[in-house]
Amino acid sequence: MSMRISSLGFLALMLAACKPAPEAAGEAKPAEPREEVKQEDLAPDQVACALGASEVFADVCQVQQSEQDGTRYLVVRHPDGGFRRFEILTDGRGLATADGSEVAETMLDDGMLEVAVGLDHYLFPATIKDHATGP
Repeated sequence: MSMRISSLGFLALMLAACKPAPEAAGEAKPAEPREEVKQEDLAPDQVACALGASEVFADVCQVQQSEQDGTRYLVVRHPDGGFRRFEILTDGRGLATADGSEVAETMLDDGMLEVAVGLDHYLFPATIKDHATGP
């Protein structure tokens, strides 16, 4: 039994030795520019997203609408199988996270609503209503 445990420990050390060394302190990796994304270039069930540390929006996220007890939701599915669920707000603020503890930050720019949750960013088409009020 102890031979098996020590063999697993040795294997873990060998795998760790194969990983590339982290960048030296103070050496920043240059950020990739955000590409301009237009809603007309996307399929009706797609939204552009920049996931994780990526700053480049790509049309790789799928979106589905649903309704439960009179509340409307959008579910955004990531290409890796992950997803986020947003509540569609009717008070002019756009979207809010429906699950999890992270709060969605929203910004309206040129007819697109950018929603950031943690490191993930999404671009949704936005319709601006005259009576919309928000903080």
